[in-house]
Amino acid sequence: MTVISDRLNNSHSIATKTISKLKELNIKPLPENYVVWFSYFADTNPDLTKTIDILFTNNKPIDEEITRQLYKKFYTFEIEGEQYLKTAQKTDSALHEIKNYLIDYSQQTNEYDSQLKGVSEKINADSSQENIQELLEIMIKSTKIIQLQNTTLQNKLDTSQQEIDSLKHNLDNLKVEATTDNLTGIANRKLFEATLLKDMTASVEDGKPLSLLMIDIDHFKNFNDAHGHLVGDQVIRLVAQTISKHTPPNGLPSRYGGEEFTIVLPNLTSLEAQKLANDIRLSMASKLLQNKKTGDSLGKITVSIGTTAFRFGESMVDFIDRADEALYAAKNAGRNRVVLM
Repeated sequence: MTVISDRLNNSHSIATKTISKLKELNIKPLPENYVVWFSYFADTNPDLTKTIDILFTNNKPIDEEITRQLYKKFYTFEIEGEQYLKTAQKTDSALHEIKNYLIDYSQQTNEYDSQLKGVSEKINADSSQENIQELLEIMIKSTKIIQLQNTTLQNKLDTSQQEIDSLKHNLDNLKVEATTDNLTGIANRKLFEATLLKDMTASVEDGKPLSLLMIDIDHFKNFNDAHGHLVGDQVIRLVAQTISKHTPPNGLPSRYGGEEFTIVLPNLTSLEAQKLANDIRLSMASKLLQNKKTGDSLGKITVSIGTTAFRFGESMVDFIDRADEALYAAKNAGRNRVVLM
């Protein structure tokens, strides 16, 4: 109950700050505006926090329109969707051009075949040398035309294929950008939730276990305040690298938000996941951190980890909440430990 009580008190404090800030900036308390400022005060989206801090530092006014743009950038697929749509439309246009090229070429080929047939019939009807010579000149001229048309078509097809290849590459990049955390290069929350849901379905179908780790960097806010966001970013990247190295090939490490990470672990029991979590914890605790710019020692960073196994019939929200509760239990028990629930 203490864990739940602490979380409620913390959420209430953040909510109070959020409402106060919305009133101060004269921003309507719409759901999307609330999400932006609640996330800012909770520091669950470091990129959003950094953007707002930069605006404040440069004395830039933050109004409802700016807040709407922040929500659109950090919390919706709208921009990604627009990019996908534009790329898909360009691809469709390129394919339509190829179709038209092939239709034109088919018509030209049919005309050429008809000419050949007509010449053949005329030769059969009149095989005089003068007639044959005239018909051959006609065929030579037609053949040159069809050869030129073939070359033109091939060039157009090559150009269209290059354009389609480029568009396909753009779509692949968009897909990676939409599912990858910019700072760490591992999966983002969107991909985590999609993967977890897929693996929960697979677990129900094949009866195999599924476990989840929720990982949080201990005292990260204090560390960030003491050393700055840039050094804090280095630490976040280091943790991401560490958990990635320990994640099995079929698992998925992701950045859940801020200094919090998750690992989806298909086919691992709760005890196997607990052992993996402890390996990660020990690996992090053994590292001596150093400021890359100054060479100064930054001491050690530890992590707390909550782990739990999927229970058939529960929702994804319940599954994540239980892992989150295990994480908070680990932090309340003194941090730098693993708690299994």
